Amino acid sequence: MIQRRADPRSGATRIFDRGFSILELMIALGLLSVLMLLGWGMLDSLQRSQERSWKLTQRVRVLRLTRSWLSSDMDHLASGVSFGSNPNDPGSVPASFEGDITGFTATILPSIDPVPFLQRLGDESRGGRSEQGEITVESLGATPEELATQEWKQSLWSGERIDVEYRLEPIYEEDVVLAEIQDPETIQYELVRREWIPDSYFDQFRSTTQPAGGVQTAKPPRKGSGAELARSNPLEAMAAEETEWIPPLKETRLYGVTKPKFQYFDGSQWLEEWSSGVQGGLPKAVAITFDFPPISQFKKPDPPPLDSESEDLSDETMELDNPLFEVQAKSIDDRSALGGLAERLVDTSESENVIIVETSRREIPASGAVGPAGAVGPAGAVGPAGLGGRR
Repeated sequence: MIQRRADPRSGATRIFDRGFSILELMIALGLLSVLMLLGWGMLDSLQRSQERSWKLTQRVRVLRLTRSWLSSDMDHLASGVSFGSNPNDPGSVPASFEGDITGFTATILPSIDPVPFLQRLGDESRGGRSEQGEITVESLGATPEELATQEWKQSLWSGERIDVEYRLEPIYEEDVVLAEIQDPETIQYELVRREWIPDSYFDQFRSTTQPAGGVQTAKPPRKGSGAELARSNPLEAMAAEETEWIPPLKETRLYGVTKPKFQYFDGSQWLEEWSSGVQGGLPKAVAITFDFPPISQFKKPDPPPLDSESEDLSDETMELDNPLFEVQAKSIDDRSALGGLAERLVDTSESENVIIVETSRREIPASGAVGPAGAVGPAGAVGPAGLGGRR
């Protein structure tokens, strides 16, 4: 510190140099610490506010999409004994529901209204051209020329089963090998939905590729059920998807969640496994619990293709008519309104978010009970209102 003092003898002003005292240094350091604490507190408060806002926005979006997804399928679960043109036929396939904490596979009945189903298949079209330049039909979607035929429309809408699978799959940062060294508490998951259309829909297309001109060329046979392949060997299933002639429809919308788990309600308790062959029939409700990671650790999904933006927008603005219970595990005001389902699950759950969906039990229609829009089958076909079906 520099000070100026007047010399009493000569009257001249002299400059004296001396340092800060210990007291002055302590006061300065104290003030600096207070300012740093205030700044740190403001930054921490801002970060926490941003984290809460992000989690709230993410939670609302995820719950809405997952709710509409699950409720739509749960509302069409089939509780009948078997599928096929004749339920007593040994070749008929039994309706099933198999689930564990990582997901479940189930049999559902298509909606009575075939318009969304046909529109979706058209969007997934992979029709191409053969070496001779002829239009071919090689997947679930058809070319406009084939969609124009009544035969193709009827083959898409026979009222038989659809197999769906919901599976929680981990998102690895770099390679699958890292799964063995990652902390299970920090691994993020995505919920993938796969849909297999029954082979009976595409019997006329299974063994051949049909050009629009009518010339058939040989097509390699399928290697087996995609659902069975995915359950037994996921890596082999991924490779098989490249060669599958009728690949499953795959969708991912629940992305970047931690500690997810499926559970199944049998009427008295929540179970981590369910088999229709053991428990018999369907669970009364299906629940999924999960948490969100910090915003700094959230893994963003790959950007969707441009042609799917309109589809995503329609999903987010979709109005939901199906009943579904959506709760936050740590802040439930009225658990009695959920009939005790949430209370029994929440008390044993460590996750903050819980979605509970009650299952619907639709009986499998008899032969001819469901047909294309406007068609009347031998058993009195049911079609969408206003399109010629019985009401």
